[in-house]
Amino acid sequence: MAFKLTEETIQDLVTQVNEAYPAYQFDWQTYMIGNVQEGSLVESLIFLENKEWFALIFLAPLDVSKITNIKFIEKSEIQGLKFKKGLVNYVLKLRLQNGESLKILFHPLGGGKHCPIGKANIAQYQQRFSTEYNDKADMKDRNNGLSLKLLTGLGLVLMFVVAILFIFTTDSKLITIIGTLAFGFLYAMALKYGEQFIAKQKDKDFVAELQAIGQSMDTLDSESYYRQLKAVTHLPVTGQYQAFYYAELVKHAHLLGLDKEAEQYLALFPRRYSEGAEKMYQELINFMATPKEELNIRFHK
Repeated sequence: MAFKLTEETIQDLVTQVNEAYPAYQFDWQTYMIGNVQEGSLVESLIFLENKEWFALIFLAPLDVSKITNIKFIEKSEIQGLKFKKGLVNYVLKLRLQNGESLKILFHPLGGGKHCPIGKANIAQYQQRFSTEYNDKADMKDRNNGLSLKLLTGLGLVLMFVVAILFIFTTDSKLITIIGTLAFGFLYAMALKYGEQFIAKQKDKDFVAELQAIGQSMDTLDSESYYRQLKAVTHLPVTGQYQAFYYAELVKHAHLLGLDKEAEQYLALFPRRYSEGAEKMYQELINFMATPKEELNIRFHK
């Protein structure tokens, strides 16, 4: 168990990431040590870069030698970037094309005496980012999924209203808390399944074809399944079903050694549909960079 982050530990962590994700290779010496905060939760991370990507390696709070999560950010998908010195910390703000925003704090001393490169890198990044990203200052959310975010915001407002109603209609704090949380849960479920229902209605013809293919899965090998997917006559129009469809095509094309076709389908993947779609897109990139012999996957028999 390691409580203090050292450059030896950083080098080991980056080696782990490079081995696990062959599509994303990073030089450990590009690191900065920072943290992100969501509410009362603070997560420490290592910031890295290569020619095309940034990487955020999130660390376990009580053992900095363990990775809890990894996030990759493609530089070409950055809509807005600001890196400035605040009152205490350097602050990096990012807005991505899919609407996601990030705020990362870096201490001026970097990682202290145990991580001396970090301090030098902070100054270097601040100077370089100011010129490399001077044309990317748009920090507004212009994502197509903005309507869903507005509905989510409306849900939070309604939760507040429901809480007020409970406060004035009952003297029980417990009932107020349970009632408000129950309303929030039901509202979230309504949004989730409502979106799925709408997507299914818009893509009902595609879904029908997909179900027909699924019924014959037991008799299809991987190549036949791929050919039938390619032959669907009603292509999906919603981001939800497009993500599933093109992900399946990419995976099976790669497994069949048809990487040029896989690249064509990857280019059609709706990566900006949501944060989840962007993560799936990155997983597909890494999937394609992994030799099919090394993929631990069950083929359709």
